[in-house]
Amino acid sequence: MTEQVATDRFIQDLERVAQVRSEISVCLSKLAQTINQAELAGDSSSGKLSLERDIEDITIASKNLRQGVFRLLVLGDMKRGKSTFLNALIGENLLPSDVTLVPQC
Repeated sequence: MTEQVATDRFIQDLERVAQVRSEISVCLSKLAQTINQAELAGDSSSGKLSLERDIEDITIASKNLRQGVFRLLVLGDMKRGKSTFLNALIGENLLPSDVTLVPQC
C-alpha cells in the first residue's frame, strides 16, 4: 500500500514538473518577444543593443522546454547516491550504482 501511495505521489510530482516546465516555456517565449520588440523600437530611436543572440538563446530554451528537452545537473560527494537517485528518477537502472549496506547493531 505504501508503494502505491509513493508511486501516485511521484506521478503527481512529475505532472506538476511538466506543467511548470510548460509555464516557464511560455514565459520565456513572451520574454523573447518583448526583447525583440524593444530591439526594433530602439533601432528607430536610440539604436539597437545587439541582443539578437540573447533572443535566439531564449527562444531555443523555450522550444526545448516545450519539447521536454532540458539539462539536469546533479552534484554531490563521491558514493553519496547520485547514480541511485538518477536511476530512481528515470525508473530504470541505466547508471551503475553500488549500494553499500550498513550493518545494523
